[in-house]
Amino acid sequence: MLKFNPKKISFLLGSGFAEKFDDPNFFCNKYNFGNSIEVNNTIKSKDFFKILRKNKINFPQISFKNHKKNWIVKGQKSYGSLSVKKIKTLNYILKENEYSQRFMQGKVISVQFISENKKIKIISICEQINLKDEYTIDYLVTKDITNTYKNKIFKLIEKLTSIFDLNGLNSVELISEKKKYFLIEINSRPGLGINIVGKLNGGPFFSKKKKVLKKKILVTKIIYANKNLTINQRMIKFFKKFCDSKKFSELPNLGDIIKVNQPLCLIHISAENIELLKKEMSNTTQLIERIESMQNEK
Repeated sequence: MLKFNPKKISFLLGSGFAEKFDDPNFFCNKYNFGNSIEVNNTIKSKDFFKILRKNKINFPQISFKNHKKNWIVKGQKSYGSLSVKKIKTLNYILKENEYSQRFMQGKVISVQFISENKKIKIISICEQINLKDEYTIDYLVTKDITNTYKNKIFKLIEKLTSIFDLNGLNSVELISEKKKYFLIEINSRPGLGINIVGKLNGGPFFSKKKKVLKKKILVTKIIYANKNLTINQRMIKFFKKFCDSKKFSELPNLGDIIKVNQPLCLIHISAENIELLKKEMSNTTQLIERIESMQNEK
């Protein structure tokens, strides 16, 4: 981790980083472009669900006491789909900071938005496509929705922003079941959709300038390791030669150990139609196979 002096910087906490801070005084008196640590901690606590229930916001049934058959188990401070697992047995004992949630089948929508002084700007609406296990994220893809649905989302985001005092870049995940929408979670820090936000808005801030972008389908896809990998020099050279920063992010460093089914990197794709998009995405399979073939090379 880079060393820095928090007394000299403004900051924006990102996914995987915001979850690790519990001390609200760590960045005391410095300008925060995102949510406060108190807000992040509230959203990742039991109180979050109590607040939702009090304000009559629909969310899937949960339990902090007992696991129920075919429900999923989540960590309170998990990010992405890490620490999410589906356990079919009833005798699973929930660990500290874990809870059980009813598994719902339906389309998942991820909405990226910016809040500043209670003003709301929706940047992108994406469909979240999961892997075959049905709860691990595969990719986000931008999606057109009806104005009626968009207005409902905007009103919900306004309500959530007011309740939790949301600031900066956030996203919400919603799932539909029997024409009823449920809030899965609030991501109160930049996450998987940050690259899409950058392309559409020019960055994670309440920009007054509207970015002009030719109508394209945008995708951010997570590449998972098919086997255990230790990142060697050959892989690093491959990343530098073929994985430019416009299409790839969160690439591993030399010596990193990536376990099977853990994220290896992110790939960002844009295409003018579905056919071209599918072609681009199929190329990612060949890429991961080439990287994994270097495991035993020096």
